[in-house]
Amino acid sequence: MGNGILGLMIYKEPGENYIRLETGNCAVHDHREGNNDLFSIGRLLTGHFALHPKGKIIDGKIHLDLWNAETTADITTTSGKIHLHSFVHSDRMVIVTKVTTEGDESDFRWEWVPAPSESPRYLFAKSKGNWIKVPDDYPRNPAPEITGTPWEGMSYQKLQAGGETAIGWKETLQNGERTLWVNLTHTYPGANAREICRKKVDDAVRTGYKKIQKSHREWWNAYYPASFITLPDGVKESFYWIQMYKLASATRADRALIDCTGPWLTVTPWPNAWWNLNVQLTYWPLNAANRLDLAASLENALYNNVDQLRKNIAEPYRNDALGMGRTTNFQCASEPAGVPGEKRTVETGNLTWACHNLWLIYRHKMDDTLLREKLFPLLKGAVNYYLHFLRREDDGKLHLPTTYSPEYGSAEDCNYDLALLRWGCQTLIQAAEHLNIDDPKLPEWKMVLQDLTPYPMDENGFFIGRDTPYAFSHRHYSHLLSIYPLYLVNKEQPEDVSLIEKSLHFWQSKTGAHQGYSLTGVSSISAALDKGNDALAYLDKLFGRS
Repeated sequence: MGNGILGLMIYKEPGENYIRLETGNCAVHDHREGNNDLFSIGRLLTGHFALHPKGKIIDGKIHLDLWNAETTADITTTSGKIHLHSFVHSDRMVIVTKVTTEGDESDFRWEWVPAPSESPRYLFAKSKGNWIKVPDDYPRNPAPEITGTPWEGMSYQKLQAGGETAIGWKETLQNGERTLWVNLTHTYPGANAREICRKKVDDAVRTGYKKIQKSHREWWNAYYPASFITLPDGVKESFYWIQMYKLASATRADRALIDCTGPWLTVTPWPNAWWNLNVQLTYWPLNAANRLDLAASLENALYNNVDQLRKNIAEPYRNDALGMGRTTNFQCASEPAGVPGEKRTVETGNLTWACHNLWLIYRHKMDDTLLREKLFPLLKGAVNYYLHFLRREDDGKLHLPTTYSPEYGSAEDCNYDLALLRWGCQTLIQAAEHLNIDDPKLPEWKMVLQDLTPYPMDENGFFIGRDTPYAFSHRHYSHLLSIYPLYLVNKEQPEDVSLIEKSLHFWQSKTGAHQGYSLTGVSSISAALDKGNDALAYLDKLFGRS
């Protein structure tokens, strides 16, 4: 469950005799100065509430009601039964859990267990991530201070680099029902997290359970009818609605960007936003599903942090260019984006790909003020970064130095980057014409489209890049971006149909590394070729994965 900031996961703790309510808050992250890496500015865990029954848990069931965004659980113990009803309020920053009991379970108890306040990537590396290099000097944050009782208390975490987190709770008892009210607040650079937290809890308690639940349900019940789909396949139809639920749980217009975990952070090597595929794919459903209000969280993350996107690149290019590394926090701060040709792992196109998402959002809104004031200058900055590194070679064509094709390897003239650069120049020209902007860069964008080197390929289809064929299984379709989602190479050009088919089949012929999004990608490409049966077959493989 979640509301775009707060998150909650409920499950029986394996090997233990308690029910775990794992809390999360997207705003909780570290603020260490340095390279803006995953150890310095990564998200931080908060902790969990443990519901300890009096007896031993022997059976139970748990159900998530999507329509009302509420979870119910019925837990059977050797001493009786525990009935739990929980939700993360749709709007208020409060988690509410009501519990009733049967038999001798009225004496169950709550326990707050704070989580370590180090980067989840650090915790993962220490436990099982021996492939992760940990910084030599990584001072730990101070331990949290816990005050109060299991019925009313506060967990206060102060971070070395500034910022603080407060988790406050209060339990009320009425007519035999015990209700736990919880808030999680993070402030930076302010030092008033505890005051805010107490107020949020007290305000919710004063409002009362019935009114709180009523407003929560009203939001969710109004959310779903914004779009409707029905399918003859009940599994796929259910899957669609589950995704709509998860998206609204993970973000809102004024709340957190959806990163790799959403509000449900755990010990993971990926405690931030990944921009070489994850963010882009996550936001695609919102356009056609009429959820553009949720998509605003992506717009806000990029449009409101242009200064940071400038700081992400090296000083010599900041006068006219923007960029980002592979990973960022919610303010788009990343490790130095890197200079193409100087480092083999430079992913130059991630911001341009994110701009493609913004373009799709614009195309659904058709808000020309948004295009003129926000998207056009952002895309121009992303494309300008590429233009600094283009070089004309003996063949008369413009070429790119070594960059990194996501999740595969390095090459000159990466198809990933050639496709994004072509799309970027093409889109800037189209936007300038639509808005009647006589931009001084127009001649250069047109020249790039005319003189940029063709996509590297052979008889099997698209290469990763120049002199780098697709030689081993690749779950990411970074080398096929010109086909999907950019559609620069498409069935409307009859000579390209064979190229698409060859590239598609050769990519799918090496299956060892493929994941779920490999199947949705190939399904989408098949649909673009009007091969509906193939698209469905690939989707069926997705639903058949264990």
